[in-house]
Order: sequence, then C-alpha cells, then structure tokens
Amino acid sequence: MIKRINWIKVLIFAFLVGAVIWAGKGIFKYSVFTTHDLDHHLARAFDAVVTIKEGQFPLRWAGSLNYFCGVPIYNFFYPLIYYLFIGINFLTKNIIFTLKIIDFLSLLFGTIFFYLWIRVETKKELPAIGGALTYLYAPYRFLLIFVRGSPEFLAYAILPIVLYFYSLLFNSDGKKFTVYAFLASILGALLTISHNFTVMFLMPIILAFLIIKIYIYKLELKKILWIAFSFLSTFGMGSFFIGPALLEQKFTKIGQTFLEWRDHFPTLEQLFKMKWNYFYSSPGTFNDGMSFMLGYAQWLILGISIIFIIYQLFKSKFKLWKFFKENIFILFFFVLSVFTIYLILPWSRPIWEKISPLQEIQFSWRLLGIVVFTISSLFSFLLAKINSKFIYLCIFAGVSALTIVGTRNFMLPQPVSSQDLYRYDDFEKLHPHRYSTTTLGDDVVAKGASG
Repeated sequence: MIKRINWIKVLIFAFLVGAVIWAGKGIFKYSVFTTHDLDHHLARAFDAVVTIKEGQFPLRWAGSLNYFCGVPIYNFFYPLIYYLFIGINFLTKNIIFTLKIIDFLSLLFGTIFFYLWIRVETKKELPAIGGALTYLYAPYRFLLIFVRGSPEFLAYAILPIVLYFYSLLFNSDGKKFTVYAFLASILGALLTISHNFTVMFLMPIILAFLIIKIYIYKLELKKILWIAFSFLSTFGMGSFFIGPALLEQKFTKIGQTFLEWRDHFPTLEQLFKMKWNYFYSSPGTFNDGMSFMLGYAQWLILGISIIFIIYQLFKSKFKLWKFFKENIFILFFFVLSVFTIYLILPWSRPIWEKISPLQEIQFSWRLLGIVVFTISSLFSFLLAKINSKFIYLCIFAGVSALTIVGTRNFMLPQPVSSQDLYRYDDFEKLHPHRYSTTTLGDDVVAKGASG
C-alpha cells in the first residue's frame, strides 16, 4: 500500500533547505573567496589527492609539502576534511569547487539534523524549526566559513547527527537499538577526527546528554552497556588519528606555544556587538579585525530563559527536585551556555591558568561555536515547555526573525584580490603556498630541530 505524502513535512524540509540556500548563497558568489586558512587547506587537499593515489591510507605523510621534504601534517591536524576532499574531488575534479560543496553541505546537514534531533526529543515541529534556524543563522557559523575557513564547521555539522541517532536509540528496541548505536558510533568517530580542539568540548557534552537520557529512561543494565560501548567505540574508530595526535605531539614543536592565549580574550561588549570584518584576532582588543558577536537572537534567548526559569521555580513552590526534573534539559543547556560564555571572557583567566589543556585552544572565542549549539538547544527545549500558544508563537516568530535579520550582513565572503586571482586558476602550478609547510612556522618538525 502506498503511503500518503505528508505535505507538512515536505514543506518544512523545503523551508529549511531554502533557509540554508539563503545562508550559504555567498559560498558560490565568486569563483573563489579568501579566508585565513584557504591556501593551507587547498595545498593539503591537493597533496591528499596525490597521496591517496600513491596508496597511502590512512593519510600520514604529506610528501609534496614542506617543498617536497614532506611533513606528517595528517597525524596532527583534523584529517576528516581532507578525506572529504578526496571523495568529492573524485566527482568534481576541482579542488576549489569541492571546498565550496563541503562548506555548503556542512550548513545543510547541521541544520536538517538539528531539526530532526529536536523533533525526536520534543515531538514538536516549531521548537525543532526554531532551534535549527538559530543554529544556522549565528555569526560564528558564518565566521568559520567566510572569514576563518576553519574545519570546525564540520564538527558543528556532525554533532546534531550523532545526537539524532542517540535520540532514536532511546526510543527503540531490538535490532533497531543496535543499528542506531552503531550509526551513532560511526558518526561519533567522524566527529573525533573533524577538529582537534572543538571535540575536546563536544564529546563531554554528548556524554552528559547520554547520562541524562539514561537517568530519564531508567534503562536496564544491558542497554546502558550498549550505549557505553557505542560512545567509547567512537574513540576506538578515531584512534588512527587520536593516537598519533596525542602520543607523537611531544616529539614535535606543536606543543610549543606560538601565540599568547592571555592576549586574545574578547570583551563582553564585543560579544554583544562588533563590526563584521575579515582580518585577524589581534593581541588585546583595540585592533581586532574579526567579529566575536554571539548574536542578538542568542542573547534574547538567554534573557527569555532566565525569566522562564524564575517563573518555573516559583510555579514549583521552590520544590527544587521537582523543578529540576521537569526542566532538566533547559537547566542543562542554560548552565552550559552561561559557563561557556564565562570561559570566553577575560574574567575566566584563573581557570585557564590552572587547566593547561585549555591554553592549547589559543583563542577563548573559539568556544563561541559551543555556545551557539547550547543556546540553540536551549531555545528548542524552552519552546517545547511553553503552554501558552500565544506566547509560544510570539517567541518563536520573534526569535526566528531576529536570528535571520541579525545576521544579514554576516553571510558575505571576501573575493580574492584581482592581482592574485590568476594564481587560483591553476593553484598547483601558480600559487606560492602549494608546496609550503602549511603551518605557522616549523611547529611540526622535530622538537630538537634547529631553524
């Protein structure tokens, strides 16, 4: 029997795809647009295509880089994007166009699966749509693609997919439970190789989410063990990269700080409002040439959440355990959001001083991506708890409109200068960075190497 088409779901998907097309239209505006790391990623991508043809798998040694002296770049820097280059370039035969496809698909998959994840969690459409829009239209998401060109955007595309499969897992039994556990671990493994620093924060968030879900569902021991195995296996499948990245770093100069992390804390004012630009984060704050805005809609969501939490606290007559259980995910994502914003600001320097792994992030504003995710999740779970239809619709419409209007000037790429454009017509032959080290200085060479 043929199933009837659910036209509402079709329209929702069409709307979300349209929202992604609008958000990512700048990706295809120019033949190539410049970002901080563009040349490095293109050079590594060209090398990865050559390296895989030579039979090297997994990728380890970039033989054509460092001016044909070679460098073990794939051992230490987020290899997922280069495997994607290899796979997609097989069809496109164009490295630059391949990068554009990767950029666009990161926005598409992140948005669609955020919607699917929240729909499974809340069983409601508008909270899922609202959260997906807030996740998509955030200044930092556009900064990653149009200014920095950082593969962090892959981590934020994969994260909702992992959570979606785990949510399906909690609502299934038998073979489906096993299949979803396997798919979650596969996607989790991709997440572990998507970006070094981002995963340091995202994997603990996923673990905390799973613990809360286990508590809510009161699962039997067998299922808990399956979930634990699924989560741990993500690191096992990603160990071909995680192992060398952690264990071999001490033999190189990567561990030697070349940037002073103390000089790159943005101010609270910069998180509220800052001009969109394409330059770098400078020591101090006076000459910063890139935007560290969190987003108007994101701040509004935090404000609404404070009001909602206070209201719920009074409504529960200060019965804290009842209040906690009824609002567990709202409280979880609210606390995460506020704490992460605190870590971004200079007030958190004492924590950075004591926890040395934080210092390897180099820029506290990198945590903006984490806050975008936690606030988008907070918005979805908040909407799902509001009973008044009028307030519910007003908040959804207001925040959704603000998140789009508030980022209207953040979707713009910067074209390559006319003087340098010819170099990208044949990057392999004409660009001076095609065979460079593609790192800052000599940080991947042996620790005792002399200049």
